[in-house]
Amino acid sequence: MSVKKLVAEIGAEINLAKQKAFAFKWKKDLADNKARLAYEKLRLIKARLPVGDIDQRVKKLDAGEIEYPDFPPSKLCQMLEHEGDVRNVTNVVIFLRNQRVYNELLERYNLGLTMTQEDNVRMTAKMVGLAVPEN
Repeated sequence: MSVKKLVAEIGAEINLAKQKAFAFKWKKDLADNKARLAYEKLRLIKARLPVGDIDQRVKKLDAGEIEYPDFPPSKLCQMLEHEGDVRNVTNVVIFLRNQRVYNELLERYNLGLTMTQEDNVRMTAKMVGLAVPEN
């Protein structure tokens, strides 16, 4: 396998894994980020400073736009400095691809894995014929 193709493949796998993990964390921290931005906006208003940047960031949060951090390809090139590293990086590419497929299958066929405690209680109650009241 050529080094260029190897760099492209591992870059693609790393980006897929990074985006999925970052999106999960972003959704988990959404309420905290909104509260932090509201606090920063109040602080800026009190100091009589412009709040345009904060408003734009709040709109992005409300719209669900996720800004993924970049992974520079130069790091990948540094990993492949030695010829013996090519085999190791090939194994890393295969591992990342298989790990991604494994996680996708786990999420697809094990619904309770990614559920919150509240969703799990609702699903269990529904299975036995009960209904959990809304808050």
